[in-house]
Amino acid sequence: MRLRMLSAMMGLAVFMLCSAGDASAALPEFLVSTGSLPVKFTGTAGLTRFHVAGSITLECQQTKVSGEVTSSHAGVYKFDVENCRAPGGLECHTTGDASGILLWTGEFHFVRIALSPTKVGLLMSLPALTSSCLGEFATHENKGFVLPITPINTFVTSFLVTAAQSSGIQEFTSYYNESGTLISGAYLLLTSGPKQFAIETTFSLTMERSSEIFA
Repeated sequence: MRLRMLSAMMGLAVFMLCSAGDASAALPEFLVSTGSLPVKFTGTAGLTRFHVAGSITLECQQTKVSGEVTSSHAGVYKFDVENCRAPGGLECHTTGDASGILLWTGEFHFVRIALSPTKVGLLMSLPALTSSCLGEFATHENKGFVLPITPINTFVTSFLVTAAQSSGIQEFTSYYNESGTLISGAYLLLTSGPKQFAIETTFSLTMERSSEIFA
């Protein structure tokens, strides 16, 4: 009898450990209060800075963000960064765009960036781009770059994305994948250097319907 009880307790302990591991590894899930996906969003930011480690700081006066969440774990976005100037007032633009405009589109995924307490970020892809003042830039090893998003685990109509940095290094440069493995080296890179660089801005994403990031 004691052996059977011990075996059952060990089995329960293993099950609980596996369940806890699965829960911590699970990707955040995007939910809507009514209707179904996709859900469109828009957002704006004031001053946006691009900091190149050990080099220049590019300042842009306005940023417009748009896109849609296309599944419970991912979506697409567009960045329209306007009135961009390098030191000395030199305007900066991405190839093919108007003076002072940095423009790109990409995909994003909801990921965990911290486990205790839980924090969620947007893992954002970026195609290789060329600008008049920064040269060519992309994401390191095509891993994307990470920006934290709040709040989580509550239904809201607006989310806040805060991009912080220090000396050209983004606040978060790693994330957890669906297996719970920590993936490092997720950041923006000037490929001509190569030099790491980072975005500094804050913007809200206004959703067309009440939504929740469940984590």
